[in-house]
Amino acid sequence: MEEEHIYQELGLSKNEAKVYKTLVAFGTLSAAETSAKSMVSYSKIYNVLASLIGKGLAEIIPELLTVIVLATA
Repeated sequence: MEEEHIYQELGLSKNEAKVYKTLVAFGTLSAAETSAKSMVSYSKIYNVLASLIGKGLAEIIPELLTVIVLATA
């Protein structure tokens, strides 16, 4: 996808681009929901989310009972 290619040019991996695009489109999601909607395997999703969090592009919302991520603009 062209948009994911742009994210990759900005320094995101293919999976980071997929997940970031998904979070921007859907907002707050659990890791499982993010995995399903982005088509990034569940076995990789936590590493990808941790990378996006480290880059300041997502955050965990600790008040909720499940692990939730939120894309930041």
